[in-house]
Amino acid sequence: MREDDYKKIEIMDRFRSYYISNLKQNFSTLESIRKEYIIFLIEWLVFGGLIFGGYVCFCKINNFSIFIVMSSRLWLFLCMVCLYIFGWGCAYPFQAFKKKTKNMTMNKILEFFDQKLRYTKNFSISEVKVKQSKFFSYFDESQNEDNVEGEYNRYIVNISEQKLVRFVNMGKFKYHKKIFKGVLIHLDLKNRYKKQIVVCEKENILRRIIKEWIYVLFVLICFYGLYSFWAFCKSMDMPWYVFLFFLIGLVCCFGQMLVALFKSVSVKKEKQVNLEDILFSKTWKVYADDQVEARYVLTPALMERMLAVKKLFHGNRLDFSFWGNNLLIAVHTGKDMFETTSLFKSALDYRKVQEVICQLYSVFSVIDALKLQGESKTGIKKES
Repeated sequence: MREDDYKKIEIMDRFRSYYISNLKQNFSTLESIRKEYIIFLIEWLVFGGLIFGGYVCFCKINNFSIFIVMSSRLWLFLCMVCLYIFGWGCAYPFQAFKKKTKNMTMNKILEFFDQKLRYTKNFSISEVKVKQSKFFSYFDESQNEDNVEGEYNRYIVNISEQKLVRFVNMGKFKYHKKIFKGVLIHLDLKNRYKKQIVVCEKENILRRIIKEWIYVLFVLICFYGLYSFWAFCKSMDMPWYVFLFFLIGLVCCFGQMLVALFKSVSVKKEKQVNLEDILFSKTWKVYADDQVEARYVLTPALMERMLAVKKLFHGNRLDFSFWGNNLLIAVHTGKDMFETTSLFKSALDYRKVQEVICQLYSVFSVIDALKLQGESKTGIKKES
């Protein structure tokens, strides 16, 4: 067993004791709150079912077809309002319980690692630094959810759940294109790097492009299917221009896929660095102007920790970039971070808390590796 594994086991054992003495009471309180939200959700679903059942009975008693009644603009508007209210009622217990959990537990969890860390809703990573990383050189809007900021081991740390979007104009239509959703981790390092080092994970470009445009296809197909169903219920022929609109949409969508496929996606101006670590090279490509500095920064210990970070984030795509005194790590994941509870599981279930601790530990272990690296560099200078 490696030294890092022993250290991780030691940290997890220490946290288990810390959890029993400082956090278990909070999670016991959350368990009673969770049961209240479960009751609210069941009541809301029963209420919605009774409303829908009453609507169907009303149509049957009056010999009305459900679709004929809904074809009225007033009934359609009321139906949409009811669906919105019903959806809000179903989502409310999940959102409220998640918010209460984070407010009651996250600061205490962070205090275990360092007293200067705190949980906040404010986005503390500047958009300039996000763009300087060269992962997301252009985006129009950033939306953040949960953030951790403060100091760990005398390094300034910012961890943020982010969604970056770009506004795309297609004639008169304008829509938001998601270019990133996941976790951004920014470290203000003591070391200063002369050149930028960009490490991008290898990926299947065709799969990424299809993934980006699949929702456009989904919207087109849903629109065409719903319109066809409405025309069938009304016993009318579907206008030719609807099919033409659908066909043009498909052609445009596949055209954009082809353009994106042949467009260069590599990081420009940097030269690729070939490393000796086979496992690391299978996962990432390294670009840097100064190959000597890149090899000095990407030590076996750091590469091992980056692989551990990727593993603890369920193997999602992970990129990172060094420049100046900055390190930005981008974890592409659609899941929320800091989820220590679930509405359908007991709040006292320790496994979800343990998963969050493992994720935080993997991030902070990168800082420990960089600190040791900086100390060794300083030592070399002193000896010389």
